[in-house]
Amino acid sequence: MPDIFISCDCNDWYESGPCRNLEIFNNTFSKKNAVKLEPICVNKPVKDVHRNIKIYDNEIGE
Repeated sequence: MPDIFISCDCNDWYESGPCRNLEIFNNTFSKKNAVKLEPICVNKPVKDVHRNIKIYDNEIGE
Protein backbone atom coordinates (compact mmCIF):
# COMPACT_ATOMS: atom_id res chain seq x y z
CA MET A 1 0.00 0.00 0.00
CA PRO A 2 1.29 3.48 -0.81
CA ASP A 3 2.19 6.01 1.87
CA ILE A 4 -0.44 8.43 0.45
CA PHE A 5 -3.57 7.06 -1.24
CA ILE A 6 -6.01 9.51 -2.83
CA SER A 7 -9.25 8.00 -4.03
CA CYS A 8 -12.72 9.11 -5.05
CA ASP A 9 -15.56 6.65 -4.48
CA CYS A 10 -18.06 7.51 -7.18
CA ASN A 11 -19.22 3.93 -7.52
CA ASP A 12 -21.29 2.94 -4.52
CA TRP A 13 -20.92 4.57 -1.09
CA TYR A 14 -19.74 8.02 -2.23
CA GLU A 15 -17.58 8.27 0.90
CA SER A 16 -15.12 10.70 -0.63
CA GLY A 17 -14.96 13.32 -3.32
CA PRO A 18 -12.46 14.57 -5.86
CA CYS A 19 -9.21 16.17 -4.77
CA ARG A 20 -8.42 19.71 -5.91
CA ASN A 21 -5.33 21.90 -5.46
CA LEU A 22 -3.22 19.42 -3.49
CA GLU A 23 0.51 19.87 -2.90
CA ILE A 24 2.71 17.08 -1.54
CA PHE A 25 6.22 18.38 -0.84
CA ASN A 26 9.24 18.15 1.51
CA ASN A 27 8.48 14.58 2.62
CA THR A 28 10.48 11.39 2.96
CA PHE A 29 8.65 8.31 1.70
CA SER A 30 9.66 4.75 2.52
CA LYS A 31 8.95 3.12 -0.85
CA LYS A 32 9.03 3.81 -4.58
CA ASN A 33 5.26 3.79 -5.11
CA ALA A 34 4.69 6.36 -2.38
CA VAL A 35 1.66 8.14 -3.85
CA LYS A 36 -1.37 6.59 -5.55
CA LEU A 37 -4.20 8.52 -7.20
CA GLU A 38 -7.22 6.45 -8.10
CA PRO A 39 -10.87 7.17 -8.77
CA ILE A 40 -13.15 4.22 -8.02
CA CYS A 41 -15.76 4.49 -10.75
CA VAL A 42 -16.62 1.04 -12.07
CA ASN A 43 -18.58 1.08 -15.33
CA LYS A 44 -18.87 4.88 -15.29
CA PRO A 45 -16.98 7.27 -17.55
CA VAL A 46 -14.46 9.27 -15.54
CA LYS A 47 -13.20 12.67 -16.63
CA ASP A 48 -11.08 15.04 -14.56
CA VAL A 49 -11.77 13.51 -11.15
CA HIS A 50 -8.64 14.86 -9.41
CA ARG A 51 -7.15 18.19 -10.51
CA ASN A 52 -4.14 20.42 -9.93
CA ILE A 53 -2.06 17.97 -7.89
CA LYS A 54 1.61 18.88 -7.45
CA ILE A 55 4.17 16.43 -6.07
CA TYR A 56 7.67 17.88 -5.70
CA ASP A 57 10.83 18.10 -3.54
CA ASN A 58 10.28 14.70 -1.89
CA GLU A 59 12.74 11.92 -1.07
CA ILE A 60 11.56 8.48 -2.13
CA GLY A 61 13.14 5.29 -0.76
CA GLU A 62 13.95 2.03 -2.52
